[in-house]
Order: sequence, then structure tokens, then C-alpha cells
Amino acid sequence: MAERLRRQQDLLQTAGRIIETRGASRDLLRGYVDRVQRSPDAGYRAWQDELLQENCRTFAAVHESTTPAQREQAVRRLRAYQRDLKELAEKR
Repeated sequence: MAERLRRQQDLLQTAGRIIETRGASRDLLRGYVDRVQRSPDAGYRAWQDELLQENCRTFAAVHESTTPAQREQAVRRLRAYQRDLKELAEKR
């Protein structure tokens, strides 16, 4: 809960600075995203790192349990998502 409140306060402060500066929003948002991805709180960051490692182990176990045909299907699906995202980005 403390991390959630910290992030909420950080977002509000970042939004305020974006409004004040009118133009430096890209750098401000990048900084905010960096802080969300890598918390300044060491305890929370350690928990994030452990969670990431656990997710990697789980993903590896799922990958090892799939057949080549299932992996090919997954690659096709991910490429379709990639194509969709590129098309959406180009429409901006």
C-alpha cells in the first residue's frame, strides 16, 4: 500500500510539472515510468526483483512443457500482436 501511495503521489507531482513546463513532458513521463519500473524503495525493489525471477522461472517451465507446434502457434500470435501494435502506432 505504501508503494501504491508513493506512486500515486509521484504521478500527481509529475502531472503538475507537465502542466507547468508545457513541453518537457516526454522527459518527465520517462522519469515517472523509470520510477514505476524500478522503485526507489529498496524493500519493494527487492520484492519486484524476486517476482520477476519467479515469473521467468514459470515462463521457462511453461515453455519447456510445450510442443514445437504450440511454440510455432505462439510465435504467430505474438507476431500478429506486434503487427497490430505497429499499425496502431502508425495511425497516431
